[in-house]
Amino acid sequence: YFRNDAQQLLAQPQAYDGINDFVKSTNESLSPFYYCMAMHTAPHAYQLLIDIGGGSSDVMGFEAGTPQFISSFNFAGNDLYLYKSHTKANIVRKCINTLCDKLKDSMKKSVFTDTIRISNGENLSSLMNYGFQKFPADFNLIWTNPKLRFMLKFHAAAILYQTAQLCKANKDEIPAYVHMTGNGSKLFRILHDDERRKLVNGIFAAVFDAADVNIQVSDVRNPKFAAAQGCLY
Repeated sequence: YFRNDAQQLLAQPQAYDGINDFVKSTNESLSPFYYCMAMHTAPHAYQLLIDIGGGSSDVMGFEAGTPQFISSFNFAGNDLYLYKSHTKANIVRKCINTLCDKLKDSMKKSVFTDTIRISNGENLSSLMNYGFQKFPADFNLIWTNPKLRFMLKFHAAAILYQTAQLCKANKDEIPAYVHMTGNGSKLFRILHDDERRKLVNGIFAAVFDAADVNIQVSDVRNPKFAAAQGCLY
């Protein structure tokens, strides 16, 4: 039942003559690419989009604005915090709780209590959104710990290694650009720009056995905005 024509237009656009002239369907993982292409890159270059969610990562290769391949693997943001069963906290999450307790005098009280509460749960999106949007300085303070930072880099390297292997298997060519989106990609933002760039280029150089790799790396600050905005291009 639709209360008015507007509701039916949103739910059943195909019911209106001529709607297909300006409304097209797209994939949630595809639409951020069109945003990235419009905002960051040369449109005809070969490039990758890594959409890192909580439970899986989608990898898409594009050239001249056209998808070349789409693949995915079951390793993403939640794997930094949880065992593979995604039911029990791992050493990283336990380390976060311990650090929060040590840093509670230098962190805002609300940051300390809420980070402990969220990190004991399973919702990666809640932890990421809270940390980055509400109190980024305090949240980043946790990740200055050398052990945690090493584990973060190791986790990021695992995602990038699998991405590079998929890229090599599907299109044996090093991309000019790598874009990162999805809530899980916010973990990469904890690393400095130079750290991200060296990690991406180093792993692709190793997988492709190549020298002088110079991939441009971009991360989408607001993945949901990029997904919505990408549908308009």
